[in-house]
Amino acid sequence: MTMNMMKMTTLVKRSSRQRTNTYSVWAEGYAATGERGGAQLLGRADGATFREACVNLFKSKHELQGGAYFDAANLTYWGCQLYDNETSARKAFG
Repeated sequence: MTMNMMKMTTLVKRSSRQRTNTYSVWAEGYAATGERGGAQLLGRADGATFREACVNLFKSKHELQGGAYFDAANLTYWGCQLYDNETSARKAFG
């Protein structure tokens, strides 16, 4: 287990007694090295906070590569900021 995954597990354990909400997890759009992409919905997950929901999403979705490119401290995926709504995710690159 990587250090990042251990931190995520600890975060989830600490807040497991709190009330949970369901969050949509959106990644902002990007433009880099000639490539471009719009915001995308990565999925929905439960958590006491948006951060916890992101952790839970990346722990459970294999198509997101087990969170290998997820940074829980900065709430990014492949360097793209994560948001709980489409409008915010689309502000930078659509």
